Parts: sequence; C-alpha cells; structure tokens
Amino acid sequence: MRELPEIRQDINRVDSAIRELFLLRMSLALEVAKTKAQSDDKIYKPDREAEIVEKRSAGMEEELQLKYVSLLQSMIRASREYQYSEILRQVPEKFPFKPSESLTEPKTVFYQGVPGAYQELAARALFPNCEPQNVPTWEQVFQSVRDGKADIGVVPVENTTAGTVSEVYDLLLDYDLYINRSYIKKISHCLAAVPGTKLEDVKRVCSHPHALPQCHSFISEHDLEAIEVANTAIAAQNVQKKGDKSLAARRRRLCATVSIFSPRASTTCSTTKRASSPSAER
Repeated sequence: MRELPEIRQDINRVDSAIRELFLLRMSLALEVAKTKAQSDDKIYKPDREAEIVEKRSAGMEEELQLKYVSLLQSMIRASREYQYSEILRQVPEKFPFKPSESLTEPKTVFYQGVPGAYQELAARALFPNCEPQNVPTWEQVFQSVRDGKADIGVVPVENTTAGTVSEVYDLLLDYDLYINRSYIKKISHCLAAVPGTKLEDVKRVCSHPHALPQCHSFISEHDLEAIEVANTAIAAQNVQKKGDKSLAARRRRLCATVSIFSPRASTTCSTTKRASSPSAER
C-alpha cells in the first residue's frame, strides 16, 4: 500500500493536468464564440449536449458515472457561458437593453410553469395588480408577447449556482424583445413529500435541472435517484398527485432574478432567476 504523501503528489499532478485541459477547453470555446458571433448559429444546442454527455459517460460504473456526468455538464455550462460573454462583448446588439422610462402597468403577464412556480412569484412581486397566466414552455412566453397575447413575459435568465438558463438566451436572439427589469429574491431549499413520509422512505427526488446539481451532495449521501422535471412547482405537483412516499420534490433556496419581455421597447421587461447555494444571498 502506498503512503498518503505519495498518493497526494499524484492527485496534485492530476489536478494540474485538469487545470491545463480546462484552460484549453475554454480557449476552444472562445474560438467557437468568435465564429458564432458572425453567424446566426445558436450557442445552446440541447440535443448535441445530451449526445456528448451520453457518449462520454458510456461504460462507467453507475456511481462514478453520475459524478462524471455532473462534472461534464458543469464544464459544458461554463463553456456555454463563456461563449455568451464573448458574443456580448463582440456583438452587444444581439442582446439589446432598452429600459422603460416609466413603470409599466401591464394587463397580461405570462410565465412558464404551473401556479406556485418561482416565475409566478416574481411576476406577482413585480406586477401586484396583474393576475399572471401560465403557459407550458418558455418559447410560448416569448411567442405570446411577440404576438400581442401578453403585454409582459417573465422568464428565468441566470442561476448563480447552476449557471445561465441558456435556452432563454437563445430565445432572446430569436425574438425581437428586450430585457428591461430584474427581480432578485432569496428562496430556501427544502425536500417536499406526502404527509407521513420519513427521510428513509424517500428513494427518488424530482426537481428542475438547475436545482438538482445544487443538492448533489445531499442526493448522493442519501443514495437518491434524481429525476428532472420542468420546474420545482411541477415537481411538487407530481409528488402530491402520486402520493408515493418514495418520491420527493426538491424546492430551492434561490436568488431569483426574473426577466420581463414586451414587444415595445418602452414597456419591455425581463425577469431573471438567479439560483444560489442554500446559504448564499445576493
């Protein structure tokens, strides 16, 4: 058996190699961004990202595969964010910002998800005199504002732990709408289950893809299966409807920045969701 100092030296060498490979990957991401800045090619391509994760993680032992997938997804997310930052530097007009000179009083505000979603909470905080309406997807929020069905749209833009909500950034490029305002709110994580459930009963936990990585240590420690759903409110609904003690929902402690969209620059608002670690506050 090797001595601990010798093992640590090898770990240090591996960490140094990982650092150099990370810097190389970011430099390649920068090249990609410079190319995409001159075209209409999207940064966020979920099908390609899913294919990369599947291929790279194939054949691994299950426990290590989960940890590797988490690491790889973080790397891909960091690469994506770096590309967005570079495009913002090179072609800022792709993400226009035209603040309203006066507070808008919209009649219709749309958000993605179900009642109780954080986007609804943000919409109510920003526009207390308006009754928010929910739609199934973020693109439907954008479409509704563009087509005049909604005055304002409230969508998540960034999660301070899990990173940017890339699909929303791409929708910003596809639709002629503007970010106008933001809302930040601290929200606490909790594990929600049906009445009478004990922690040892829980085998699976469902939540939004941004919430699950924040709770990776807890999920791994308790050997829980992580299941992705559209948002945390839907996760809670699933748990309630199924009444299964083995299933729980992870609801977040967040800093939420919400973005609002409107087809008219003077009334355009944008809401962003910024997630944090359980103790973080922004």
